[in-house]
Amino acid sequence: PIDVCTNLDLELHPEILPQYRLVLSVGHDEYWSAGMRDSLETFIANGGNAAFFSGNTCCWQVRVEDAGRALVCYKRVHEADPVFKNPDRRRLTTLWSDPLLQRPENVLTGVGFTYGGYNGVYGSYVAGPGEGEYTVHRPDHWLLACTGLQRGQKFGQEASIAGYEMDGCEMVFKDGVPYPTGRDGTPKDFEIVATAPGRWGLFDSSLTWAKEIRQALPREPGQEVPENFVDLEGVGVLGAYTRGGTVV
Repeated sequence: PIDVCTNLDLELHPEILPQYRLVLSVGHDEYWSAGMRDSLETFIANGGNAAFFSGNTCCWQVRVEDAGRALVCYKRVHEADPVFKNPDRRRLTTLWSDPLLQRPENVLTGVGFTYGGYNGVYGSYVAGPGEGEYTVHRPDHWLLACTGLQRGQKFGQEASIAGYEMDGCEMVFKDGVPYPTGRDGTPKDFEIVATAPGRWGLFDSSLTWAKEIRQALPREPGQEVPENFVDLEGVGVLGAYTRGGTVV
């Protein structure tokens, strides 16, 4: 049986989660509070599973205020957020991938909009090569069981399953197969099953900000950029990792 809850329930009623095996995020799930993330990450750490079926997921941090009747997010003017003046900025309403938070969404979902971008036709966003489709990199992964798909094969264009906003991760290619670097928060054991090309050659302030975050990514000891690293403009990523429970 399937039950339904709202995102707000994740913050106000986290006690509902342990009885379930799987949490599905099926809409344009863009705005998350720290409480929502805390609840789901605890659920996963304790063996619960999660699957995210859309891009631009957990992109912005919001705060729940007014007894649950308001979600607050200052977005691109986060300097005006009262929390910005505090030494502790963990509740600042900005991009989750903003270094000020030190908590990129990749840690939860495995991917993030900072490395994704746009795909397909949507308003002023025009189509390009690879519209709506993924390319297979790991055909033997359980996510593609019984599909008959082969390495290098493309799928999904007819249904335009890639788009319009996508999430991705920083990666390197080894023997033609992508692996996450982990510098952006993506778990090292995240398996990249398929990818879709992203569009970054469009004027969009979110993409500009995202690219600035990527370029400012701290390069700590042990996180050196591999020689075969390629800074892709943007890429949508389908994959999974396990840390307690499994996340897709």
